[in-house]
Amino acid sequence: IVILHGLFESTLESLTGSSTGIVWIKDLFLSASPQSRILTYDYDNYALLRPGTGIVDPLLSLATTFLGELVAERALAGAFYRPIVFICHGFGGLLLKRALALSYSRSGKSTERLRSIYVSTYAILFVGTPHQGMPKSALRFAHAPHTTELSRFMSSLVIGSEMLNEVADQFMPIMKQYRVFNFWEELQSEVDGTMTYVVDRDSAAPNWADTEQCGIRSPHSAMLKFDSARDSDYIVITEALTRYTRSAPTAIKSRWINEKQFLDSEHRKQAEELLKPLLAFGSSMDEDAEYNTEYYLVSHCSSIQFTDQKTRGKHKIVVIRGLGGSGKTQFCLRYAEENRRSYWGVFWIDASTRENAEFGFSKLGEVAGKGSSFMAGKHWLSTCHKPWLLVVDNADDPEMEISNFFPVDGSGHILITSRNPRAKIYATAGEIRFSGMNPEEGIDLLLSSAYTKRQSNHWDQQQERLARSLGAELGYLALALSQAGATIRRNIYTLEQYLRVYVGYRDRLLPKSMSINIDTTNAIATWEIPFRKIESDELLRNKDAVDLMHLFAFLHFDGINESIFRSSAAESGDQDITGLVYPDIILSSLQRTEMAQARLRQALGVLTDHSLIDFDPDTRSYSQHPVVHRWARDRLDQEEQLSSLHCTVGLLARSISPYLEASGRIFRRSLVPHLESCLQKLENSAPSFPNTSGIANSIERFAWVYAECGLWKKARTLQERLIKFRTKTLGRKHEDTIRATYSLGQTHWNLFDPRLTIEAQRKVVAARRWIWPSWFAFYVNPPWMPDFISYYAALSDLTLALWLAGRRDISKVIGMRASAGLLKLLGPDDPVTLNAMFNLARTLLHLREWDEAHDLLIPLLRKRKRLFGLNHPDTLMTRNELGVLY
Repeated sequence: IVILHGLFESTLESLTGSSTGIVWIKDLFLSASPQSRILTYDYDNYALLRPGTGIVDPLLSLATTFLGELVAERALAGAFYRPIVFICHGFGGLLLKRALALSYSRSGKSTERLRSIYVSTYAILFVGTPHQGMPKSALRFAHAPHTTELSRFMSSLVIGSEMLNEVADQFMPIMKQYRVFNFWEELQSEVDGTMTYVVDRDSAAPNWADTEQCGIRSPHSAMLKFDSARDSDYIVITEALTRYTRSAPTAIKSRWINEKQFLDSEHRKQAEELLKPLLAFGSSMDEDAEYNTEYYLVSHCSSIQFTDQKTRGKHKIVVIRGLGGSGKTQFCLRYAEENRRSYWGVFWIDASTRENAEFGFSKLGEVAGKGSSFMAGKHWLSTCHKPWLLVVDNADDPEMEISNFFPVDGSGHILITSRNPRAKIYATAGEIRFSGMNPEEGIDLLLSSAYTKRQSNHWDQQQERLARSLGAELGYLALALSQAGATIRRNIYTLEQYLRVYVGYRDRLLPKSMSINIDTTNAIATWEIPFRKIESDELLRNKDAVDLMHLFAFLHFDGINESIFRSSAAESGDQDITGLVYPDIILSSLQRTEMAQARLRQALGVLTDHSLIDFDPDTRSYSQHPVVHRWARDRLDQEEQLSSLHCTVGLLARSISPYLEASGRIFRRSLVPHLESCLQKLENSAPSFPNTSGIANSIERFAWVYAECGLWKKARTLQERLIKFRTKTLGRKHEDTIRATYSLGQTHWNLFDPRLTIEAQRKVVAARRWIWPSWFAFYVNPPWMPDFISYYAALSDLTLALWLAGRRDISKVIGMRASAGLLKLLGPDDPVTLNAMFNLARTLLHLREWDEAHDLLIPLLRKRKRLFGLNHPDTLMTRNELGVLY
């Protein structure tokens, strides 16, 4: 029987009764079961509780030491094959799970003796073990002497941490080998003056199949402290131990027989592998071939601060997973840069949301000339037989089916980056897991980021020791190390001060970051430090930087173009459609003066200098790491979030020209990820949006951009919401409602839904009857006799919709009325009149009224050639219909 204590007491303290001082395992149980050997294992638990110890992975380090010492103890005592029953209190259970997974993995000839613990273990009693973590409120249950600060290791015991998920993933495949009994505490403990469960029942006794469970009527620290053999909790544990010790010998003897057969088989395989001749790796692509890369659609460049390793894509799909800030995206960027000559095309898809991924593929389709739709881009890659590389980046959403973005066929490699550990199921040849850097490389990155090149030649042992302690607390995450170094370099804090300040900020963030896992909290504290410094400064550029950061938090994290602010300024002469109160920095930029632009650049410079945003001089755009982007939003309270979101929505809307000039089409297309980001946040904050006229006016412009980019379904959803709001607040006959209804009709047309197109156009026609250019027009042309331009233009649009639906007799009647009215009011050369004549001519053509159609199309073609030119789409459509006629 092997006993592992928890974090808060030694083994002897955790087993000693509080009233009688009885050590029950020795004084009570051993006398009843003299054939058992009792081993206790003590470790330096306070080393885990102290921040800044410099240990990279303390759990792995402890598990390795424990495993080696236990194997040595059993071997020297002649008990190498003896069955084992473990009793684990609190953290001791996590230590055992990691040790058993380590033991299981050791099947090589030189390390197979360590595998004996995996084979000999029969049963495990987990007593208050935080399998799924501890609540944040319980972290203060214990801390290292002489400090109230929490270590990174203690923080990683919070529910949902990467460490706990990793331990669970490693232990679950081997758990079926063992008899497991989970015990939970039934009494609360006092933590900082409040009563709470240190490890709640859901965490201590998960719903695992074929396991036993029982509560213990004690607080966490007293779960293994019994004063007499009549204690009911002692009876439950003793019965389980007795039962396990009786049945273990037969089961373990049989398991060792199977184990020896397994090891013999493994040794034969290893010998056969050594005797095989070396074979060259056969890739599906020519390893020596180089291609003139026709497409390199990657939005940004890798950072020289990150890995320079070179890896060839051996398999079709490789998943790269790990914590945010561990360098997954940088690794893919570097791979793409260094291997671009091996691929005909390199393509980058932002998969942070399904909509962004689909939009990325639609851009591929547009580049290939196959149509700007998701399926067009995906199909194009599927039919490309030249080698290509596809990077599916930031595929973190566990609800998203990543395989939807894999081309069906084609000759390509796919790299997927994800923070979701379950993304590994998409890999066809395994995965690459990114976590912290190598400690020595991490220290070098931290110090080189913190000091100038001249200073870096004089690192002393004290600096390296401090850097090692800080690096361990940061988990050696590359992004966090780089940010910490930038903060030190700007003399906000010294290296010696930084660790203390960092730990303090992280502890204060813990209760706030309910929506962020603990590993992310460890990283975001490195951004909180410089940002708090900026907030506390009274300089105008720092205040402006804070306001900009709040707006950046609701844009998409990549491709934040300077043109968003410049275009918004260009609209300053127009009436403000949003009705929002903007920060001073935005109001200043609307003045379109050189001084205002300089003020904007200074504020952006503050954020760039503190590494809170990155600037790409080639594209003149800014970006944020996804983790920073999430932190910048989550640090705001609900009211601040809503205010900043509305300002961001208004800023984007103002950057969209109401005239949709062709010269701005590329810019408007670049806005789509930002529109999507804001709409998602609006949906979360107010599912029934729009709920104000300002937001309604903004999403109308958003819908224009979606329609212009061919994203008709997204445009339709926004337009339907808009019409519902405006009908309720303004009425069906208001000009804004009519305009939105007309746009919806155009969207239905492009979605090839003639029934809904006709329905929308009829609503426009009906409303136009009641809108007159003046009161005089009302008396001359009452609603039952409308005779004005907007009404006839609406009839022309209805003519087109009826033609598409095949209702050509009605289309002819309405088209003749529209053409006659517009000829009278606008004349024969106005583009609106020409459109109405074309719609009528096309209807007559499909009614087989050849002569009438001919008489309209001939003069129409001449006028369009004269007014628009030979290659204008309207001219070409007229020629097409005339060609059909002939």
